[in-house]
Amino acid sequence: MLVVMGSRDSSTDRSLPWLDDESRFVAAAIARGVPVMGICFGAQLLAGLTGGRVLPGAAMERGMVDVSSEQVDRVPAGPWYAHHRDEIVPPPEADVIATSAASVQAFGYGPHLGVQFHPEATEATLDVWRTSFSATAGAPTDDDAEWEADRRALQEHRIALAARTGTLVRGFVRSAQRHLADVG
Repeated sequence: MLVVMGSRDSSTDRSLPWLDDESRFVAAAIARGVPVMGICFGAQLLAGLTGGRVLPGAAMERGMVDVSSEQVDRVPAGPWYAHHRDEIVPPPEADVIATSAASVQAFGYGPHLGVQFHPEATEATLDVWRTSFSATAGAPTDDDAEWEADRRALQEHRIALAARTGTLVRGFVRSAQRHLADVG
């Protein structure tokens, strides 16, 4: 299995010097039938490599986002932390598993799963992102109230998020195992 994480960059930014190598690596894993879980940027990359698209979102989706799910054993419903500007259009053959008011939040494609939100996010994660993002032009400053609000929300939802993340990971593994058993 392969997990492709998020990035402060967009998967559509062809000027990124590392994007072609990343895309080839993930495409090779998909071609070999390796189950891929894509998180945010990783989900966008997964969508693009499997026949979907990534478009600029109408607005940034940031903070705790209400997510509804068609398969709660795979992608639990509830508030999840999101931080992205792009919108995923899954490949036509994909199962749209979860959505928010603004966009597709999760899709399955064979043994693969893409989630637009960040199940790995914790207050410590946000501290790293905040420091990393502040090094970019136009990025939030150290006193950005949104980062503090995001930290408080993650702290408030910590236990429920941990439980949902456990369900998400188990759901990905079970679904990938079933798919691989069916084709193997």
